[in-house]
Amino acid sequence: MVKPIVGAGSQYLSAAMDSTGAWLDGGKNYRLHVPANVPVKEFWSVTVYDNLTRSFIQTYTNKPALSSYDKLKSNPDGSIDL
Repeated sequence: MVKPIVGAGSQYLSAAMDSTGAWLDGGKNYRLHVPANVPVKEFWSVTVYDNLTRSFIQTYTNKPALSSYDKLKSNPDGSIDL
């Protein structure tokens, strides 16, 4: 599933700290800025997992992930804030 070839396969990144170096806190809100024209061949996706259960987080929308397949509001420059 993960290939070192740019533009092929899947690439998975993870984050557990915010931009200040503090651990992510489920009781807080965060913004993820996705730049315009992300260099992906098929699509991009962001999924949030519960660190303790290793499962999708529980949300009021029952949607723990967003992707470029979703109808997301773009900024004037084409970027997206999640």
